[in-house]
Amino acid sequence: MIIITDFIMDMIESILSGVGSTGINKMDLLATPETYNSALYNGVMSIMDNAVMPIAYILLGLLFMLEIYNITIRTEGMNHFGFEIVFRTMFKIVLIKLVIDSTPLIMSAIYAISTEIIGSISSIFSGSGSLGSPDFQTIRNEIDELKILQQTLVAAQVLIIWIIYKFSIIIVQVIMIGRMFEIYIHLAIAPLPLATLPNTELSVVAKNFLKSFAAVSIQGVIIFIVLGMYNVIITNTVSVGGTELTPLLLEAMLYSLVLVASLFMTGRWSKSITNAM
Repeated sequence: MIIITDFIMDMIESILSGVGSTGINKMDLLATPETYNSALYNGVMSIMDNAVMPIAYILLGLLFMLEIYNITIRTEGMNHFGFEIVFRTMFKIVLIKLVIDSTPLIMSAIYAISTEIIGSISSIFSGSGSLGSPDFQTIRNEIDELKILQQTLVAAQVLIIWIIYKFSIIIVQVIMIGRMFEIYIHLAIAPLPLATLPNTELSVVAKNFLKSFAAVSIQGVIIFIVLGMYNVIITNTVSVGGTELTPLLLEAMLYSLVLVASLFMTGRWSKSITNAM
């Protein structure tokens, strides 16, 4: 029946074109914190400048005094204090002061690495002709040749795949929104952990913070790779057609479930890559 065929084709086209031209807007993954939500970004920067930055300077001053005290203990009993030790300590403190002052620039540089990678991956997935595209007319012809009962079964299978696909879209959007919230939170408090750099024991806080921010940034890359891989697999699976359309659709449903599971794993994968806690 034409109505069932049209229903099946609408679902298949929605699935194949949805991720491929991305039903998930890749611009959300390419957006910087400034462009994603300018009002939220301005609020976060205001928190950083007016609330967190002064505390970071106080912490830096306390750690500086502790560093001077440690130097005094280490050099106790020496015949001369040594201008070299003082100079190196002062230089280190000034350098870290510049780091804290340049916090937005440093964070933006780390984040920019992920957007640059996503931009390159985007051109590979969308610009490569080798990925192919589904032949919708061939699929329609194959469906038209099926009996009404077979068409109904195929329609049910495609509907399940479509529901899973739509669910995955929601999951991706939730994960991307959550990721941007993490980005903004990291930006808001960034000066505080960076102020621990002068102290040998506490500097691990700053290092873990930077690794954590790098993990959140690179999570966008992993999300985009997962979506691109899903698009390639689904396209090649469903566009085969022929008498094996039913098992191919079941295989496509399996890949859709894998997509959802993979999206939940992107945060763990990114932390594993950057060795973040």
